[in-house]
Amino acid sequence: MHSVSSLEDALSRRAWDEVNDIFDAHFLRLLLLDPALVDRALDALPEEWFAEHPRHGMSRALARSARDADGLVQQAAQRRFLAWVESQDHPELRDLLGVEAARIRDSIAHGWYEQASGIADVMLELIRSAQTVSSEYSDVLPATYVRCGTAKLLAGDIEASTACYAEALRWARTGGGHPYARYAREHLALVHALEERYADAAALIEGPFARSPTDTVARRLEAPGLLARVLLALSDLDTDEANRLLDLVDDGIRASEFGWVALHAGATSAIFAGEAWDAIHSITSEIVASAERHGPGSLSGATLRADLASLYQAVGDLRAAERTMLTPGLLRRHSGVVTSLARQALLRGRPEQALNVMLAGESARREHIPTRHLPSGAVVFASAELAASGALSENTLRLAASSVAHHRAFSALAQATPELREELLPLVGTSAAEVPRPWEYLPRIKLTRREREMLDALETHATLSEVASALHVSINTAKTHVRALYRKLGAHSRDEALWLGKE
Repeated sequence: MHSVSSLEDALSRRAWDEVNDIFDAHFLRLLLLDPALVDRALDALPEEWFAEHPRHGMSRALARSARDADGLVQQAAQRRFLAWVESQDHPELRDLLGVEAARIRDSIAHGWYEQASGIADVMLELIRSAQTVSSEYSDVLPATYVRCGTAKLLAGDIEASTACYAEALRWARTGGGHPYARYAREHLALVHALEERYADAAALIEGPFARSPTDTVARRLEAPGLLARVLLALSDLDTDEANRLLDLVDDGIRASEFGWVALHAGATSAIFAGEAWDAIHSITSEIVASAERHGPGSLSGATLRADLASLYQAVGDLRAAERTMLTPGLLRRHSGVVTSLARQALLRGRPEQALNVMLAGESARREHIPTRHLPSGAVVFASAELAASGALSENTLRLAASSVAHHRAFSALAQATPELREELLPLVGTSAAEVPRPWEYLPRIKLTRREREMLDALETHATLSEVASALHVSINTAKTHVRALYRKLGAHSRDEALWLGKE
């Protein structure tokens, strides 16, 4: 709080040179600790002072951006700042980072996540190539690393995002601590929770969620903390707490770069509650209305499409789920996409195909941890192995149990087939009554030669009498065989049977 008292003293004496020095060293810290004092100082400073100190013309624009609906810094202020930086023979690191930070904010706001990720690379290289990165930059580096981490997260590079958020936290803890430490922790907690590392996420969350005042930078930074808490509640199967926290999600969060996480959490809650249709409509509307921000190659686009497929699977519309998962350009290395594809195969009674999906996905996934080692993936893989062979290896069972227990990912147990639940739940200390059963898995389907002939006849012939004639049976026998085939496939129509019967 020394910076607050120093600014108050300098402001009372109208010591503008001291204000400049304080802003240089502590502006972002002050913006979080006492935004009203910062506003008062910015309003008191003479306009000619800003002309002499162009860096703080940008500081003023940053402070005022918290009051705007989109949170963007005014373009005119950005242009003036850029012109000043380019006029310097040897611009300071903080100013070069400020230029790139403005570019990255604009790119994220427009949904240009790959471009934002490229700008993040530029910023990280500026820091790496600086001859010295001393404590004088400790005020700006936590925010810089958080911004880079968010760009990497949205572009789907989980590992780079995690590294940036961890570095933000490290810098925020230096020099006596920075108020940005809370937000660095909560951003890191969110990325852990999105990867089902719930125990790691919970260790970073300190206390209950507390709202910051409106029209402040702190208010704009708190969305990841709220959403991480929602995902943690869902991981503990506490849907009441999750829904209570989801009720705190306001229009500002929904419009932010993290708004899709609220939809993701809402989809999980809806699946557990057996109320999928509203979530289906909400996600579909968001994907259509914000196509630029949720392209299939982005993390948000992949996550929402995996959620949409899971919701369709929960209501039994497997064809809609498959269409969703066949979206061109979908980020197929995303663990949620791999898990949804494997679950789709299980729901169709194709456990061998589910195993192949999980194993094939590992070569496409850049991250070190395979999907089948993450909690939901481990449970789906164990379900598929048990369904395919009628037995479960000790290693597969222990992997699933340890992954759920280590990460406290009890929500992943909802992925288990009924047969796996009997073996898995006692190992993690959870009763079957606590775990929802949102998906109805078919037993392993293996068509007999005669059933395959019936399926081929249904595809070739238009009427049941033609089918009966082709198979040299009576029409009543044909009807009996068709009904039995439909039951086995879980189909309700000829078209659905033909689709479900495909190998």
